[in-house]
Amino acid sequence: MLDKRVFQICLIMMLIISSFTVSLGTAEASNTEYHLIVMSTEGGEVIQPEDDVTTHAEGEKPVIEAQADDNYEFDGWTGDTENIENPDSDLTLIEMEDNYTVKAEFVKETRELSIDVDGEGEVERPGEGDFKYEHGETVVLEAEADDDHAFVEWTGDTENIEDTDSELTLIEMEDDYDITAEFEEDYYELDIDSDGDGEVVRPGEGTFEFEREEEVIIEAEADENNEFLEWTGDTENIEEPSSELTTIIMEDDYDITAEFETEKHTLTIDVDGEGEVRRPGEGEFEYEHGEEKILDVDPAENYTFVEWTGDIENIDDPESELAEIVIEDDYEITAEFEEDYFELSIDVEGEGQVIQPGEGDFGFDQDEKVVLEAEAHENYEFIEWTGDIENIKSPGSRMTEITMEDDYDITAEFEKKSYELSVEVNDEDKGRIIRPEELNSKYEYEDEVILEVEAEDGYEFEEWTGDVETIDDAESTLVIIEIRDDHEITAELESESLEFRMEWGIIALLAAILAWFVIQNLNSNGEEDDENNLKKGVCGNCGEIIPKDSLECPECKAPLRPPDVPVMKRTSKPD
Repeated sequence: MLDKRVFQICLIMMLIISSFTVSLGTAEASNTEYHLIVMSTEGGEVIQPEDDVTTHAEGEKPVIEAQADDNYEFDGWTGDTENIENPDSDLTLIEMEDNYTVKAEFVKETRELSIDVDGEGEVERPGEGDFKYEHGETVVLEAEADDDHAFVEWTGDTENIEDTDSELTLIEMEDDYDITAEFEEDYYELDIDSDGDGEVVRPGEGTFEFEREEEVIIEAEADENNEFLEWTGDTENIEEPSSELTTIIMEDDYDITAEFETEKHTLTIDVDGEGEVRRPGEGEFEYEHGEEKILDVDPAENYTFVEWTGDIENIDDPESELAEIVIEDDYEITAEFEEDYFELSIDVEGEGQVIQPGEGDFGFDQDEKVVLEAEAHENYEFIEWTGDIENIKSPGSRMTEITMEDDYDITAEFEKKSYELSVEVNDEDKGRIIRPEELNSKYEYEDEVILEVEAEDGYEFEEWTGDVETIDDAESTLVIIEIRDDHEITAELESESLEFRMEWGIIALLAAILAWFVIQNLNSNGEEDDENNLKKGVCGNCGEIIPKDSLECPECKAPLRPPDVPVMKRTSKPD
């Protein structure tokens, strides 16, 4: 480390002398100055130059040096790097020929995890071999034993393994580690002894080996004038510790003893739950008639003593952890313990499910970290966890964890996916969209939206184009579209066709002909009326009706028109 630092100091001196020499040689040639701006990313800093912005003469070669923080490493210079001598070195020079901005890039150091196996088994996660992780990353370790073998422990660099005795645990990567999953053959030892006048006839006395989960018959036989009292020692897997003929299931190494005594009253003590009876202990005890014995229990961590059950008529306070029993007969009593656990109630709102730990009510130990994982059904999406979320690490994440410090009631919220519908006309001068009012809006999956278009005079609707696969009739001006994805729809409007104009021309011609016949009919009726009114005429000046034989208008006295000028016949004065 010292040699490297000496080398760096020498290099800096050479670079400074070189820079000074270049500066002297070029000072007379140019007085141009340029700015050097230095920056850094997270994980380190630029220590030379000390200021973020410095000024240098043209041709000068200032030193730039970067220094990484703990657990980070330098990754190179970026920005205006064309005049940096070595952009990959944390200590280098930059020749000033312009204004430059450079940045020192830092990245987290990587740590190597080497995993091996000793015995018959394998490491399922992350596997066996060498793996690289970022500093501080937490890695799941999972080992699985082969048939007839069992996982024993993790060995090697185990200081950062959460539980070295568990086949499923975690390791935090703060250094390079080399670990091994240890497996052993799957058998256990049963060490059997006897105390008093009697013997164990099956399987005998001494040390025996049995396969894991094997059910072994154990039988004790008392000598004359003696009786079997109980099995003592590791009795948790003995089916009936007070019986001379019983079985034990081999789930660990066990050391048991067959107890024999002369006849006395028997006090049999058992435990239900996690805890122990400190006085007089667990199992069968013989006492003289009338003897008073202390009962003293000790709950395991996160457990509470509830009460004594069984033959409790001679216990002075069955609900007390410290009580007294008077021995007047054979008694069987049990110390009842209950777990101090918290309840987690999980529900679902919307279309989805909770994969871990599931839906319903669950019990967990205090401070236990529980993985929560929600999964949305098709066309739905997870929104958030709601309810008692104060101890959820990330309520907006479908996969997170909750720390159990109380009873919690939480819900995984799901919603339909929403998609955007964009509607337009191909030319706004040709028509407009009537519905929907919002031409660009979002709708939920399977929503049905009405589309309606109106063409301007002289134009006609051709069809809907674009994402029209869920429109029943794309050639109708009024349709319904079912939302299944983002849709971009265009109403195609065009000028009215020649065929359309000819159809209207024919209609207009027929209307004109009809109107002519109507007018002719009206005129004919008018002339008949004029005949009935003695051939009356109309004054060309004021429109007054005058008799045919008059030479002037009786109203305005205007002379009549010459006889050869036709006059439109009317039967009444105009309004």
